[in-house]
Amino acid sequence: VKSLIHALSTASNLTRANMVGLFKALDISISKATVINMSTKELDKLEQEHLEAFIASIESSPITHIDDTGARHEGRNCSTTVVSTDSVALFNTSESKSRLNAINVLGGAQGLKFLIDDGAIEYIKAHRIKTIHADRVKTLGNRLIESEEELESELNRLNLTGKGTQRTIKEALALSHLKSYGPRHRALMSDAAKQFIDLFKDHSNCWFHENKHYKEFIVVSDPEKEELARVREGFKDFFQELKAYKLSPSEELAKELEDKFDELVTQDVKNPALRNQLKQTQLRKDLLLLVLKLPDIPLTNNEVERDIRKKVQKRKISFGTRSEAGKKARDLMMSLAISCRKLDVSIIEFLLDRLQELNQLPSLAQIVRTRASPVLA
Repeated sequence: VKSLIHALSTASNLTRANMVGLFKALDISISKATVINMSTKELDKLEQEHLEAFIASIESSPITHIDDTGARHEGRNCSTTVVSTDSVALFNTSESKSRLNAINVLGGAQGLKFLIDDGAIEYIKAHRIKTIHADRVKTLGNRLIESEEELESELNRLNLTGKGTQRTIKEALALSHLKSYGPRHRALMSDAAKQFIDLFKDHSNCWFHENKHYKEFIVVSDPEKEELARVREGFKDFFQELKAYKLSPSEELAKELEDKFDELVTQDVKNPALRNQLKQTQLRKDLLLLVLKLPDIPLTNNEVERDIRKKVQKRKISFGTRSEAGKKARDLMMSLAISCRKLDVSIIEFLLDRLQELNQLPSLAQIVRTRASPVLA
């Protein structure tokens, strides 16, 4: 029954009230409170198995996809961050969108830890924090700080009390810990949201999101419409050339495509707003052309976009969660359902096997590694 409750809630988006009605029709007497208890308790083993699969997937995938969407929890607007590969997805709901939250989810949503090292100090200096402030952080020595509260206490002791300063220092130290002890992300794919920028050296932006700026561009006069159509057609052709490059990459072709990109974003246009948009695209050149360096990465963020639709559907039907246990259970079950789908594992068979402690099915991490072994070889 517990397996069925999880499967109906996650895979079929059935509400708990409707589950009670369904069980009643099947001559199974069960209360809504019992359904809630069954769906939110004793999930630690499932959570640990999914985390192991997530780490295995990250370390065997050429790129990690990340995005976020709106959520409701305890009557408040929140945000669900989703990290995906071709074999696993991880959902995590928190109070707001932020770079710290993105770092936490990229590490498997296990909570933030903070590492002071040379990389963290360089990050602090590169993000407009005064050198004297970076030097104060350096006086703490190379060390691991286990909690945000402990770090705040240390920063307050050093008289580093500004919100912006503390936020940047936390980001630097949390990112340092992720890179030293977290899953080994090879590259990151996202839209142009600020909370995802500068997390990794190899970071790619989604071409569909970039094209959206031009697709939704509003023009009125016929000359402006023709100008916009010319720009959009140029990017459309360029996108097809990038797809062809992925099949047969070469240094010579990469240089040609880079030059063509420069021509596209510096072309003469009369509309000031369109000219400004082209400048914005030019600023994202390195993010949009990472594929020239890493031809095996995708051009779009569709992997996580498909996964995030499940969250949107669930939000429309069941709206939000009302307890911490409910929020955690919903994120976990959605993560497991989509991960099982990607791994061609029946979610109901998986849950029956694990909840009855049969353990006849291989672990999700083992399946991930088996699928990835030909690629890694």
